[in-house]
Amino acid sequence: RHPAGGADQPTQQQGESTDGGLAHALWSTASPSFPESVDTEISTWVGNRGRGTDVRVTYEVQQGVQDRGGGAAGERQVRQGGRGGSGDRQRDGLPVAKAAAGGGGPGIPWQWESARRGVGPAAQGSAGAARGAGHPAKSSGHLLEDAAMKYRFIADHQKSHRVGKMADLLDVSRSGYYAWQASEESTRVRRDRELAEEIELIQKQVRRVYGSPRMTQELARRGHCVGHNHVARLMRERDLGARPKKRVRVTTRARKGDQVAQNVLNRRFRVAAPDRVWISDITYVATAEGWLYVCVVLDLYARRVVGWSMSSSLGTELALQAFMMAFMRRRPPRTLLFHSDRGVQYTSHAFCRALELRGIRQSMSRKGDCYDNACAESFFKTLKTELTNRMFFRTRQEAKAAIFEYVEAFYNRVRLHSAIGYVPPCEFETTALWEAA
Repeated sequence: RHPAGGADQPTQQQGESTDGGLAHALWSTASPSFPESVDTEISTWVGNRGRGTDVRVTYEVQQGVQDRGGGAAGERQVRQGGRGGSGDRQRDGLPVAKAAAGGGGPGIPWQWESARRGVGPAAQGSAGAARGAGHPAKSSGHLLEDAAMKYRFIADHQKSHRVGKMADLLDVSRSGYYAWQASEESTRVRRDRELAEEIELIQKQVRRVYGSPRMTQELARRGHCVGHNHVARLMRERDLGARPKKRVRVTTRARKGDQVAQNVLNRRFRVAAPDRVWISDITYVATAEGWLYVCVVLDLYARRVVGWSMSSSLGTELALQAFMMAFMRRRPPRTLLFHSDRGVQYTSHAFCRALELRGIRQSMSRKGDCYDNACAESFFKTLKTELTNRMFFRTRQEAKAAIFEYVEAFYNRVRLHSAIGYVPPCEFETTALWEAA
């Protein structure tokens, strides 16, 4: 129905009535900025960036012809969603420019002023609208009081609106905007850009496996003094973080009647010298040809992989080959302690006899307690997260080549290890030998 409360009336098309055009002209004269869509952009932009809310403002100028007299009445409705600033009101529709009942002609001046401010007229005998209850773009000037914020808004919207119009509405000069646009970047912005480029380069070199703690240490090794939170923010903003992990299931099978050693290590993972404690474990890698089983032996002192073997079968030979490689490369003393889980490969007579002949003591984790062998489990977690879960291997030989390259070329010699002060295992071991000499 008609806003004035009269009977339903047909709506005239634009240009059919000179009174309708006059009403539109009066509206433009009373509030020259509101019909422009840039005002809607400003209030939306202010709401999103300044208040963290979603402010959508829609303007509708409706023209009608009254039953008698042919006068046009302009009506402006404001619909707001979300929260506004201090004093803002949520309303579905607010007619503010109604023609007098039974009379013709456009609204009186105070009605146009109310429409321009975005509030309804006060009731008779009551106080006016509260201060700050106006249009978001008008009542949120404090959110754009910084000239740099206004320039950034113009830069974000210059493809959809004229620079001159936005500069006039925001009360800045076009020359100032162009000068700001041509000015040099700040020291902080330049520093962040250089650090981001360095982080991206490091991630390419380390196969994108570093998170923010390890990346902070690598930057420090390269001469960049920067905090952990700063690095985390740059990696998050530019999507330079490590690739996500994939959960895997690890199983260990024990056989009744096999010889089981006591847990001599008892989670004492800090070792004072090389070749004092070795740990070992077995895992599997999927290929198109079937499973590839991998066994490794690590020296707890530097967390270095000193022996490894890979095979298509899960037998005692797999563990024996890894142990013999480590023994031939390191020639450990007879006081060495060898720790593993209770898998059948380590409890078999052949493996226990090989350790006994070389004077090596054996230690085993408690039943069902993976934390007793946490360092070996952690290595396999790293191997799968940074290599095997990212690749598809067509053959076992292809998987063997990739694992060999990862262990010998990257893990032992390049990758920073958190347990030894964020240095590669080989470097940590070499530095300790030089200091001891």
